[in-house]
Amino acid sequence: MPFSRSPQTSKEVELFKPFKLFLVYDRAVRPFHPFTPLPLHPFIPSLLHLFTYLFTFVVLQLCYFGLAHSLTILEASVATVEDEVITLSEFNERYEAMKRSFPDISKKEVLQTLINRLLLLREARLSRIAESRGLSPAEEDRIIEEYIEIKIRSSIRISEEEIQDYYKLHRPMFEGRSFQEVAEAIERILIEKKTNDLLKEHLQALRKKAYIFINKEFQD
Repeated sequence: MPFSRSPQTSKEVELFKPFKLFLVYDRAVRPFHPFTPLPLHPFIPSLLHLFTYLFTFVVLQLCYFGLAHSLTILEASVATVEDEVITLSEFNERYEAMKRSFPDISKKEVLQTLINRLLLLREARLSRIAESRGLSPAEEDRIIEEYIEIKIRSSIRISEEEIQDYYKLHRPMFEGRSFQEVAEAIERILIEKKTNDLLKEHLQALRKKAYIFINKEFQD
């Protein structure tokens, strides 16, 4: 005789649908008794669903704790520049250091300085001037200065006419010294001025194409 499922067995199978997972678990476990044999074919799927439920629960817990850890890192950050993070501790350390040299400096100015440093360090790595990360502040300063020298300062040319105009405009500052005596010093002043102007334009261009995220608490 062909095998046919009893109404009760068919009902049990119907309960194995994923969206009735808790019903399956409840119905499979509660009726079980050592002296009441349970048919094998409905119990095995129920046990599989139980394992599926437990596995899903563990995975969700791991995802939750992983997300919580990521949020903790995000909350402890001040800003993100591309794939690099400015942490709160790093910001506070730099802020205290700069405040000793510049008492009137604001937190916003310090943050913008840190962002500019990361942008320049990133460009230095892309230009093969620096190959690795995790450098000390002194090493970062050296690399940034080298990048500015190669990228900006080396292309600046100051004409003698510019030097003379500066000398005439600021003659009292030189306290009666002749043009020949101060020409070299004036040239260095003008080179640094142009370097700063070009560096500002360069940083503005880098900011336009970079991903920069600033924590809300530090946006004002």
